[in-house]
Amino acid sequence: MALAAFSESDRDAFQTVFEQLVEVFSERDSVQRIVRRASGFDAFLDELVAVIDG
Repeated sequence: MALAAFSESDRDAFQTVFEQLVEVFSERDSVQRIVRRASGFDAFLDELVAVIDG
């Protein structure tokens, strides 16, 4: 579950991030990689960025 808030003026920027998150979390291998390698919130963010960057 994720909760995000954004202003109307930032909608375009949020849309880009949202599309990346949907892509990552719709791929089972990506989710498993993140879960296996992330030992805390900072590590989770690092793995998420690594998966997004390819």
